[in-house]
Amino acid sequence: MDNQDYYVRNGDLSYEVDGEHTDAGLTNAEMGLLSGHLCGVRRAAHLCCGAGRHVAAFRRLGIFSVGIDISERLIRRGLRDQETRPGAQPSMLVVGDVKCLPLKDRTFDCVTLLGNSLCLFSKTQCPDIFAQAGRLLSLDGLFVLDLPDADCVRAGMKAPSRTSQTVPTKSFGQVEWEWIRHLNGEKGILISQETIQFRGAAPRGGTERRLRFDLSLYDPRDICSLAREHRFRPVLELCCQDPTGRYKGMLKKRVMLLFQKDA
Repeated sequence: MDNQDYYVRNGDLSYEVDGEHTDAGLTNAEMGLLSGHLCGVRRAAHLCCGAGRHVAAFRRLGIFSVGIDISERLIRRGLRDQETRPGAQPSMLVVGDVKCLPLKDRTFDCVTLLGNSLCLFSKTQCPDIFAQAGRLLSLDGLFVLDLPDADCVRAGMKAPSRTSQTVPTKSFGQVEWEWIRHLNGEKGILISQETIQFRGAAPRGGTERRLRFDLSLYDPRDICSLAREHRFRPVLELCCQDPTGRYKGMLKKRVMLLFQKDA
């Protein structure tokens, strides 16, 4: 099962066991870094938005936001959450593939790709993402993305590791989750092989899931070079440190990059 297939088939599971989807502390820290750079932004698109935490955060700043994610289940969760927050700036959540977005050209002042989403894509897929972001943005529009700090990840992964955790969920009861992770330094990939055992109500597909994620560890300099090829100019690099202390892996320390769209 590849990265994309997991989120298509297992959006509900991802939402319940991955605290990133609902972590207010993490979102507040990100917005604390970003909010001062959003002057003049009126319309924003959020790629790989999951259940829409950045959509909601931008909406609270008075910015009309559209979130796009390939997982219908995560979008459905986000829509359900939106119903409990009346009176805010309007927003939309849409099912769509980031490599072929169902949105009009030059419609947005800002496009985001956050939560380490770029690392889910291979080097051959990255140009498509920059092309789509460039298509959506107006002149001088802002493209914001983040990357895991590769040095921080490597320092914590000097040898293959095995960890396990019991995760309580509302939909599935107790879930036993085991991770086996190792680095492929030659390819710059963190490989995460994961086994999920359902102790309560198992979803369709049985009581066990086996997953593999190949997570790309990109050098910010390479991403900046790619951005220039697609007529983006780098304007700012920020360090985003997890304020909660709960994230031990790729969310522990990130590099946030801001680009502006050239003509």
